Amino acid sequence: MEEVNCAAQEIRTLPDLCNQILHLRSTVLSDSSVMVMHRKLRVLQRSSFYLEVRLDEGPAAEGQQPLGTAVSSLTDKRRLQRAMALGRTQVTLLLTVMGQLYQVITRSCRELEAFIMKYKQGLVDSDMAASMQQKIQQTWQHVHDFDTRLTRNCGPLNLQNQLASNTGNLHTLQLSALVSFKMPVIFDRVKSSVLSNGVHLFWEVACVSSQELYQMFEIHIESCHPTTADNAKLIYACQSYDLQLSLLEPDRNYKFSVIRVNAVNLLYGLWMDSIILKTLDISK
Repeated sequence: MEEVNCAAQEIRTLPDLCNQILHLRSTVLSDSSVMVMHRKLRVLQRSSFYLEVRLDEGPAAEGQQPLGTAVSSLTDKRRLQRAMALGRTQVTLLLTVMGQLYQVITRSCRELEAFIMKYKQGLVDSDMAASMQQKIQQTWQHVHDFDTRLTRNCGPLNLQNQLASNTGNLHTLQLSALVSFKMPVIFDRVKSSVLSNGVHLFWEVACVSSQELYQMFEIHIESCHPTTADNAKLIYACQSYDLQLSLLEPDRNYKFSVIRVNAVNLLYGLWMDSIILKTLDISK
C-alpha cells in the first residue's frame, strides 16, 4: 500500500517538476538570458580593475573621490603593496568563479532539457526526479550568485592593518582600500575610416553611454604588410576618443590597438582591442 501511495505521489509531482523546469528555461535560463550572461562575463574579463584608496571619515565619506596621487605621501608602502596583492587575488578569484558559474549554468541548461526529453519518453523514476528537484534549486542559486558576485567582490578590502603611515599623531588619517573596475575600451568600427596616407580612429568605452572625463588612452600602430618582422611599433597617447593619423603608406595593412594608459594602481587589465585596416591604393 505504501509503494502505491509513493507511486501516486510521484505521478502528481512529475508534471509540477517539469513546469518548474519550463519556467526556469523561459525566464532566467532562456537563450537570451544566457547570452546576456555570456556578454557580461566577456566584458568583465576584458575590464580593467584598480585599487582605490580613500580617506575614511565614516558615513560622510560615501561617494567621495579617491585621493589619487596624494595617497603616496599618506600610505605605508609595504602595507599598500600587501593591499595591491590582496586586490589582485580578489580580482582573480572573481573572474575564476564567474567563469565557473557560467559553465555550471550552461551545463544545467542541457541537463534540464535532457530531463524533459526523458519525461516525455516515460523514462523518469523517483530517484531522477529527486535529483532534478535538487538541480533546480542549485541552478536558481547559481544564477543569483552570478548576478551578485561582482557587487560582492568589488568593494572595500578586508585589511588587517591601516594603510596610513604611523606619524605619531593621535589623529592619524584612516584610509580604506577598495577594488573598482572600468569597462573595456573598444574601437568604433563603423566610424573609423581610412585614406590613402592615414586613418581616422574612433573608440568608446563598452556599455557606457557618455564619455568619461580625464581618461588617457594609448594607440599602438604596427605595419602588417608585407611583414611585421622589421617594422617598429608606434605608440600615441591621447585624452580624446578619436585620433587622426597621417604619413602612413598607401595600400598597406596596419594593426591598431587601443588600451587605457597603464596606472600604478592597476590590479588587472590584460586585454586590448585591435583592428586591422588597409590604407587606400592611390594607383586605382
